[in-house]
Amino acid sequence: MNKAIVVGLGGIGKNVYVPQLKKLGYDVQTVDPDPRVTTATYGTVNDISKDREYDIAVICCPNIHHLNAILELSDVCKTILVEKPGLANTAAWNRTVSRFPDHKIVLVKNNLYRHRIHDDLGTMFDPDHVAKVEITWFNKDRIPNPGSWFTTKEQAFGGVTHDLFPHLYCFMYILFPLFQILKVKPTVLSMQRWNLDTLGESTDYGTINKDGTYDVCDYAEAHYLIDDIPITLAASWKEGYDKQDITIYYKDGSTFNWNFGLCPDEAYGEMIKAVMEDRFMQTEAIHQIEERFDEWIHQQLEYFK
Repeated sequence: MNKAIVVGLGGIGKNVYVPQLKKLGYDVQTVDPDPRVTTATYGTVNDISKDREYDIAVICCPNIHHLNAILELSDVCKTILVEKPGLANTAAWNRTVSRFPDHKIVLVKNNLYRHRIHDDLGTMFDPDHVAKVEITWFNKDRIPNPGSWFTTKEQAFGGVTHDLFPHLYCFMYILFPLFQILKVKPTVLSMQRWNLDTLGESTDYGTINKDGTYDVCDYAEAHYLIDDIPITLAASWKEGYDKQDITIYYKDGSTFNWNFGLCPDEAYGEMIKAVMEDRFMQTEAIHQIEERFDEWIHQQLEYFK
């Protein structure tokens, strides 16, 4: 039986990665240093015996710990999936990937593996007839664990941009060839519109820690021009309403709207299978292209710092 290790038993680790890996037939072990998490196999990665080997590792612990987790896991696993936003900057990501040339270190891109996404979205896009594109992820009131590491910039790296924009970049990839995406730079706007005093007692994602820190953007925009088509990405943790959709405006005045909502858990399973088969975006083995896209995502996030 194939073996997997999941580092971090927060919501995504416990409720998505562990069940999906088990569904794929993996023997799953877990790591979490929080003593309140009594179901973890290990308290730290260092507790894992160095003579153990895993087929795949998933890192979904707090962002600030991603790098150490990669370094510590490198002895026991050569295929490592890292939850977005990856590492603190592009230099750190490239340095880490280069340090382990025999490993496959991949940024999580689950939205690329939604069922029928190419049929539902990609076939509606003909550059000759498109006037502009808007990709929006607005949450009504979903600031993740306000006052925790998630809203502390030195630990989370950058707020809503680093939380949601990697998903929006995946949708861009569905619409445009990678060679076009790699050539463009955005104009950006990001701001912190809220603070711990103005949030009340809680959000949909947890009770507010009034003794914590809130110094990250909670609203952001990025504007691109690809093949003379304007693309606007926008994300907000607390907009007062939910709006998770892609709108394609055609030159004839018509529109196509695709409401994507939260990513189905099954897409994570499809992503894991694709990574294990070195099958980026359901094509032939082109891991180098995936590496370049992961690097580009890190580069884009740096514009918001």
